[in-house]
Amino acid sequence: MGNIPNLHSLYFAMLKASAIIAVHNGQAFIADAVRSVFAQTCKDLELIVVDDASTDSTPDIVHKLMKTAPIPTLYLRNEKNLERCLSRNRGAAQATGKYLFFLDYDDVWQPDYIESILHVFNETNADMVCSILRSKIDERGRIIYTSSKVLPNDVGILSCAALIGGTPGVAVQKASFLQYSNAFCFREDWELVLRTFLSGQTIAIDDSDKVFVREHGKRTSRANPKYYHASLRICKTYRQKIPPQYRPFFDFEIGSVALRYGDMWRGWKLVLSALLRHSTLWQNPRNWLMLFKRGLRIDRWLSPSLRSQ
Repeated sequence: MGNIPNLHSLYFAMLKASAIIAVHNGQAFIADAVRSVFAQTCKDLELIVVDDASTDSTPDIVHKLMKTAPIPTLYLRNEKNLERCLSRNRGAAQATGKYLFFLDYDDVWQPDYIESILHVFNETNADMVCSILRSKIDERGRIIYTSSKVLPNDVGILSCAALIGGTPGVAVQKASFLQYSNAFCFREDWELVLRTFLSGQTIAIDDSDKVFVREHGKRTSRANPKYYHASLRICKTYRQKIPPQYRPFFDFEIGSVALRYGDMWRGWKLVLSALLRHSTLWQNPRNWLMLFKRGLRIDRWLSPSLRSQ
């Protein structure tokens, strides 16, 4: 595995923050992601791009942008495709920042995102800070949707219900980073947050809406059966470790995914059991709407990617 020599090797003192982007064949959007890092108001920052054996023009785009980078940069390339978990871990291992920030190649940050999260770290001394991902953008970067959903203040509920943990909204102290697990690829983001919570580390929440998640035709994680298989592995690995007061929320998440993928018996069993065990779940109208769409398979017609399932 090789890397391009650059100013990164001249910075021996630990920087405040490291932004890490793992990318495979991301020529359509990687420039926007990189530029959003360069535009950060926090300049005590480095960018590490881990190219997971791209075969398109991703390397050329990244190299060109790095030539005029306003911050230290490092480009790493995997000789073969290792998937995003191992690529992010490789970037984290090379990082010199005290805090690690992860960004998907197709998403972007608002210019003051890192600065605001560093403030949360300073105020809370948390091991991890998770941002609520509310806004979505289209292929041209225009905001198409911003969620106004009211979420609980309990970090345990947010963690066990998979309401936090999306990669572009995760920041962690490097000394506390537990690494992404390739065994849970396609749900590795939730698994990392869940494992961090269960290990006793502290998680702080940011709800400033400074992370934009891009919707586009190649964003297929949720339509991929591997997403469901990874969810089942999480259930098998962690369900008995979830504190009893949070297990209904965990079960409801697994059950709702089961319904989405047509595993109706498992799905209804988990969600009905969860509804009976915690009033917060059945009092939430959004949950009933989800059950109506997935439980009756209406979502198959609303989302073409699900029609074959």
